[in-house]
Amino acid sequence: MNRSDLVMAAMSAGGPKASFDSLGIQKLLFLIDAEIPDLVEGPHFAFEAYRYGPFDAAVYRVLGDLTPRGHVRQEEREGYTRYALTGEGYRVGSRIAGALSAEARDFMERAARWLLLSTFRRIVTTIYRRYPEMAQKSVVPELAAASPWAAHRLVLPDFLSGVARLFDFTGTMNPPLYEGSPEEADARGLREDWQAVGDDMERALAALGPPEPAR
Repeated sequence: MNRSDLVMAAMSAGGPKASFDSLGIQKLLFLIDAEIPDLVEGPHFAFEAYRYGPFDAAVYRVLGDLTPRGHVRQEEREGYTRYALTGEGYRVGSRIAGALSAEARDFMERAARWLLLSTFRRIVTTIYRRYPEMAQKSVVPELAAASPWAAHRLVLPDFLSGVARLFDFTGTMNPPLYEGSPEEADARGLREDWQAVGDDMERALAALGPPEPAR
């Protein structure tokens, strides 16, 4: 398996209509390389700590190579690039994934689903908690020391302890990282997510400057 094969297989795990932003595709391939390298003939990339955790520019080079080949579609949305497989890319990626072990496919599907459904804050917090060395150059260092409930839906144990535990969304297979009921943890997690939204809005308003007086 080469890098292009891995990228298409990983993206296909999100489904035929999955679209990944830059953060999501980087973290998906990082988790695969870090957690199940032996199952995908890896690791395939050389991730290093960067602004928002693990990053390797080679990921974008592979996506760039796959685009003119008709396997990847790049979309610009509000100044951000999103990456999705074309119909042909999905067929190729699914075929590659189908040749992998059931454990590898299950991991990729769970990882892709979690990344597609999670907020920026939850993704970065969880990665930092599992891999603190990846927070060394972070521009949001406060997330590296986030409260325990911020990652309560995704505990990342060693892969050998059971791949199913990695994305145990309900917490039934993993010891909790928080005190209190799951409902309380959910409420706290939602509060943090909305706080992050509020922080983003404040930064955006500050960048715009004070409003002009009405005329």
